[in-house]
Amino acid sequence: MSFDTVIFKKGIKPLDSLYWKDVGFVRAKNGRLVRNCDRTNMTVYQKGFGGKDWLMVQSSLPKIVFGHNATLPTEAQAREAASWLCGYVSSETGLTFRIDDVKAFRIDYTRDYDVREDRTRRVALSLFASDLPDFPRANREKDSVCFSREREGQVIKAITVYPKFAWAAETGQPPSVIRASRGKLRLEVRLMRKGLAGIKGARKPLDYLSQSVSDSLLNQAANMLDLQRIIDARNIDFHRRLIIHGCGQRSLGKDGLSMFVELVKRHGPHFYLNPEFCYPKSTYFKRKKEAEQLGVWGDLVASSEMQRSYE
Repeated sequence: MSFDTVIFKKGIKPLDSLYWKDVGFVRAKNGRLVRNCDRTNMTVYQKGFGGKDWLMVQSSLPKIVFGHNATLPTEAQAREAASWLCGYVSSETGLTFRIDDVKAFRIDYTRDYDVREDRTRRVALSLFASDLPDFPRANREKDSVCFSREREGQVIKAITVYPKFAWAAETGQPPSVIRASRGKLRLEVRLMRKGLAGIKGARKPLDYLSQSVSDSLLNQAANMLDLQRIIDARNIDFHRRLIIHGCGQRSLGKDGLSMFVELVKRHGPHFYLNPEFCYPKSTYFKRKKEAEQLGVWGDLVASSEMQRSYE
């Protein structure tokens, strides 16, 4: 279940503006002609590249399938929705817009992670300090974090992480959509323009709507962000750990370097001074030395300061 928005395009022989008007298009800014409805947005660029009229169609595949995009479609459902979309455009415009004839201009690959509702925002914002190779731009907008790569001044690939519930609530979605959005942290990889050229062997829209392609891109993005580890760490119930320790079953110090790292990130470099953690001083300095030897202590302290500034 890994697909959302798509944009398909096709160049056709130039048509008179009256033709486009007759099939429901109206004049918009920059000389464009547009026709929008609930499930599709259509745009015509007259006499564009190659002297053709370029018809571009944008739609959310899950909205076609489910009526909203809080639930994601399977590969089969996405392909069926894409074919339906092209058939709808053909019937509405009177032009040939078959799925095998059009070109993909944008594909959004998506994945939802189940995260405790009170953690989704913190996880998303904690990623803002990530340094991703080949993604020089990082932007934060409310609860969303986006990393983008450009070529010739245009975005060709973007990685975005955001809490789906926050989007649903802020945009006033129906109760059913809000319920479907709860506890979901969404990872999105958007390919546009020349960014799609990186998918080897893909030429037609259905080539891109492949679960294997989606999984490959999303796994790569998740690994770059270290997303699963961060989600797992944020889902740790520290109070439960303390209770277990208090009952004499185990010590937080026995959980190794990974627990030490998360305690520093969440509670600062001097967390061991808090008696609630029952963290042995000797173990603390042992783990601190390990982190220093690995060359990550400075970054760990900085990450702690960044994380706590968002909380």
